[in-house]
Amino acid sequence: MTQPGLERSLHAAIIPPGAAHTHTVHSMQVGKPDGGAEYAHENLRMTSIVAGLWASLPYDYMVKVSGRTGVQAELIDKFPAPLEHAAAPMLMLRSLRLNCLTRDYSELWESVYLESFDDDFWAASIPNTCSLGATGRIWTKESPLRLEIDRRAALVEIDALAALMLGISSEHLILLYRAQFPVLRKYEYEMYFDAKGRKIAKDHHAQGIKQQKEDYKLLQAYLDKEDCGDLLDRYVPFPADANHDEPWFYKPNREAEMRIAYAEFERRLGLNG
Repeated sequence: MTQPGLERSLHAAIIPPGAAHTHTVHSMQVGKPDGGAEYAHENLRMTSIVAGLWASLPYDYMVKVSGRTGVQAELIDKFPAPLEHAAAPMLMLRSLRLNCLTRDYSELWESVYLESFDDDFWAASIPNTCSLGATGRIWTKESPLRLEIDRRAALVEIDALAALMLGISSEHLILLYRAQFPVLRKYEYEMYFDAKGRKIAKDHHAQGIKQQKEDYKLLQAYLDKEDCGDLLDRYVPFPADANHDEPWFYKPNREAEMRIAYAEFERRLGLNG
């Protein structure tokens, strides 16, 4: 079940074989699972791409504007599937690094791993993110993205990649974000990250994993140069630099980040010349 006014309407994830769930969750298998090794590989490749596409704002937008109160097969069957797009490998890496959190995903990771993953890098220019280039064909605990700033960065870039793969311009991506994601915009407007990638948000639905109740209020006091209590015992601001006279916390701007990422992906694919 869903409704248009929620932060997100489509929630997609890759689950390992054998997992059970109730009817409130729908699962599917992409491709031809019983067609031998070649089809099994293709099945896993398409699964990783589809999971990335469905985690994006453009696909969530399709659910929101459909007016439906449930995400069922008759809606999913109408989704476009640009699985052979030139940007698919970049989408795959970000999708896999978000989903492959435990060794249960090692078969998926190792089966679809591409050498191009090693040379990939972030497009959105979000500060202090980890190295995006994959950590090797063999799955390890370093394979997934774990820090909050890294996971958000991957989702922002997935938004840009999905739009590009669907033929949606960067400006239309911004427009659909403004039109159908007011709750997400509100959360991001009241959100910061420290130098270690930890999130501090005002709304309790968007707060960081280790955030304490008063941390956002203490952060506002810090930004206003007032007493911030024990905030700096738990969080590390970015050091002063050419753009900041004093230590600072990163305040995300999803619209700017998506524009930057979109233009960079166009450049990599030779589409902006």
